[in-house]
Amino acid sequence: MPSVIGKGRYGRETYPEPPRSSGGGGPGFTGPTGAKGATGAPGSASNTGATGSTGPTGSVGATGPLGTAANTGATGPTGYTGFTGPGGSAANTGATGPTGARGATGAVGPTGVPGSATNTGATGPAGSGINASFFQSVPIQVGPPTPSQVYVGTVTDSSTFFALRQLTEDDILPGFSIDSFSVSGGTVEVGAAITNPTVSASYSATPASASVTNTAGIDSPLALTTPFTSGTIVGSFSLDAPGSISATLTAVSTGGVTRTAGATVLTAEFATFAGPCAPGATSATASGSSAVLNDSAGTLPRAGLYGSIVGQTFTVDLTNNCVGILTPHTATPHTWLAGSFTFPMNAPITFSFENAEGVTSSYDFYQSTQTTLSGTVAIECAS
Repeated sequence: MPSVIGKGRYGRETYPEPPRSSGGGGPGFTGPTGAKGATGAPGSASNTGATGSTGPTGSVGATGPLGTAANTGATGPTGYTGFTGPGGSAANTGATGPTGARGATGAVGPTGVPGSATNTGATGPAGSGINASFFQSVPIQVGPPTPSQVYVGTVTDSSTFFALRQLTEDDILPGFSIDSFSVSGGTVEVGAAITNPTVSASYSATPASASVTNTAGIDSPLALTTPFTSGTIVGSFSLDAPGSISATLTAVSTGGVTRTAGATVLTAEFATFAGPCAPGATSATASGSSAVLNDSAGTLPRAGLYGSIVGQTFTVDLTNNCVGILTPHTATPHTWLAGSFTFPMNAPITFSFENAEGVTSSYDFYQSTQTTLSGTVAIECAS
């Protein structure tokens, strides 16, 4: 049976009873365990015991929150670069796409603020305050001008200088002008010529140059020679229809001022014939400055050259015969007056008439309805 041994005031301890042998006394019992000694100092790293075998891997824990950029792990090695494929040919270039629509113009930006006075350019150097005393070696009257004063070249008995004063009319010459310009010529019957017309001119002062041009382009321009007052346009001027040829004089003064003037070289008009005649004529033939009527009806002298005979008066001396007037054709027949009375004329007879210059045109022949008139009668073309 077990033995109980007292153990002081904290109780008792029970130990098994050792087996008994068959002879003598049995073994003695084990004494009490001594008190626990103090823990020794920690061993050093070099005294670490052998590492035990690795235990099994535990299950994967839950994924933690995303790490920050600063916690990015190291970049892995770059993979192998594949080989370059064959290049495409120029013929395989794709078609150019259409041009895109033009965008709308943007709004105008706001106006910038005005520059400040501090941005003004630099001021030039101050003047010396000294008046000029000479110009072209000629003395200049010293002193600033007052309103309307200018420097005027002045010559006295003793000196020449620029005087500072207001201009007067005596200081100013007339402006350069062409006082007259004319060309010999005048009004001629259509087809007649004017040959080598002369020009005449006068000026307020002799010009530096002058020339004459004309609308026919004959001997044009004609350069005149000093004193530029005359010259001759070499050539023949004529027109085969009513009209005119004009000339222009262009003169340039010594100061470079240009003036022009115009004149007429030639005016061409058809002739009108008027006079006494016998009744019954139906045509006429030119003879110098007259028109000879057919059937011995008489000869009509030329009364004049007119652009229009309306308003013209023809005076005819009659001796028991009629009045005949041959004039260029008009679409509407003329009407006639003798004083304040209508002068009766037959309806005109129209025919082709070749004048003395060889120009043919359409003419109208008028005869008075009265065939036995006497005395002097003045007949006006009223319309």
